[in-house]
Amino acid sequence: MRLLLLSSLLICSFSLSAQFEEYVEESHEPNKQNSGPKFVFKTNPLAVLSGEIPIFASEYRGVIEYVADYKSSYTGGVSLYTMSPFLKSSLEQDSSFQNAGITAQDFALLGFRLQLGYRLYPLAMVNKNAIDGTFPPKGLFLFGLVSYSDARLFQRANRSDQIQFSHLNITANAGYQFVFDELFTLDLYLGAGYKNNQIIEVSRTNRKVINDDMINDLFIYNSNLKINLGINIGIIF
Repeated sequence: MRLLLLSSLLICSFSLSAQFEEYVEESHEPNKQNSGPKFVFKTNPLAVLSGEIPIFASEYRGVIEYVADYKSSYTGGVSLYTMSPFLKSSLEQDSSFQNAGITAQDFALLGFRLQLGYRLYPLAMVNKNAIDGTFPPKGLFLFGLVSYSDARLFQRANRSDQIQFSHLNITANAGYQFVFDELFTLDLYLGAGYKNNQIIEVSRTNRKVINDDMINDLFIYNSNLKINLGINIGIIF
């Protein structure tokens, strides 16, 4: 009788122990339904008015965030630059161009931007349940970003003479990412770092950095300090 009772207690004990361990594992794992690598396509429609090369260029931006796990992600982006409405208006109103019969349509601005970044989500590192297993991660993030832009302004009738806008910056940022209905994202970030921005006259035989007073009075070009403010909306797929 004692042997039977002891056997029953041992079986019951092992059963409860297994159920408890299973419960603990499930309660501390991210939501498997939402887990796994994910991609988020992001853009900022406002950059069409004025983007990384402000005033001069409209930026058509596409950024992909690749979410490898619950605590970090990688970002990569490509942008196309065209002439901004502000520059177009300025060219149209230039009296010297008006007298020569030249309009903004006689000019073109084309260029590109490449950016690479890495994000870390500190809350997810401390506690996986802080994000409830949501992919992509939401909440506070730290963000390192490298960006390079190159755009050229030229007359359509003479492409050999150009004005080149060259922007290189490396920044450290902090921000917050919101996730809505596990389908849409909104992220805001602010940071600072190093920049090397130049405007260069380019011809077939020469390259010359423009250093006149008007350019040097602009913070965009007269300082190596980069202040970064980013806003992107995205869709998860």
